[in-house]
Amino acid sequence: MSTLTAYPDAGTGATTVDGFVTSGYQSTIGAAHAVTTGDGASAVSPYTPKCVLVRALHNGSGFYLGRAFFLFDTAAIDDVATISAAVLSLFGDSFAYVNNTSSTVEIVATNPASSNNLVAGDFGNVSFTSFASVSHGSLSQSAYNDFTLNASGIANISKTGISKFGAVSGLDLNQTNFGSVQDNIMAFLEADYTGTANDPKLVVTYSTSTDVTVSATVLSATFTIPAYTVTAIRNVTISPTAQTATFSVQSATEIIDEYYSPPQPFTATFSIPTYTVTIADVIIQPSVQVCTFTIPTYTPDVTANPTISPSVQVCTFTIPSYTVDVVSNITISPSVLTATFSILTYTALGDYWEEKFAQPATSWSDKIAQPSTTWNNKY
Repeated sequence: MSTLTAYPDAGTGATTVDGFVTSGYQSTIGAAHAVTTGDGASAVSPYTPKCVLVRALHNGSGFYLGRAFFLFDTAAIDDVATISAAVLSLFGDSFAYVNNTSSTVEIVATNPASSNNLVAGDFGNVSFTSFASVSHGSLSQSAYNDFTLNASGIANISKTGISKFGAVSGLDLNQTNFGSVQDNIMAFLEADYTGTANDPKLVVTYSTSTDVTVSATVLSATFTIPAYTVTAIRNVTISPTAQTATFSVQSATEIIDEYYSPPQPFTATFSIPTYTVTIADVIIQPSVQVCTFTIPTYTPDVTANPTISPSVQVCTFTIPSYTVDVVSNITISPSVLTATFSILTYTALGDYWEEKFAQPATSWSDKIAQPSTTWNNKY
């Protein structure tokens, strides 16, 4: 926060001025209030001590008003400053009368024709919105009287030039009719004395810039990756089991009209059934990815009442690639297996031979009618 204390310039012809302008006698309070050009103006008080007068008089001649003007150079305030408070202080003097206990002194805006002088035509250059009010009975006649300006009064302060204020009686501002032979007058010391110890002054509290610090906040963003279903390949080894095949050989058939032929070797062919090995889908469970980042502290180079709009913070991160070494849905096509089995030669036992081949000679000779020498060659 900064403060500026400004004072009117002494006399006339400089940058600013203080003084008062009077209305002249009018028949009613309303008529006196409405005067635009008064009967006199004073930028250097004719009184001793030198003072400006805020006055509401009613006597046999009519109503007579006095309005004070206080101009201050406030251009030193930064154009974009924020004014938070202002106090206009007027040093009271004993040259005062109060005949109406309801009388007040009101601070208002003025706009004289010149910023460094006053003329009778300035009497009407006054606005009647009150910026601060103090009752006559509360005013000091030997110290500063502080008028704390309201929002309208603060708005009347110029950041680029001259701030123009004034003081009027509450009877004038409100056009309040009051009884005859009353003089409600308050005197405030002018700026025409050496130094500024008792001069009218305006103290403005303001900020020329606003250093805004945005405290960094750690933000945590949590992301979940959806589940992955990976159909992949796995090298599967299937250990073969022993395959068993059972065969039945028919009984030997006696062949008595031909030579007996023992059973011959034969071939049995069989297949291993097809195996379908299905590996369950491999599920890669997503892990929770946490992204943590910090917004840096900002100190904007701004002047008054800055608004810092939050920006979207972007966090980029990469999930590592997954390498899956598996196989799914493998079909093992079996090959045809060939097995060759040999059945041993049967040997007919003696009983069998005698039963089957012990025939009378007549019968035998029918089947084997050969000379004995020949038979011997065969058997």
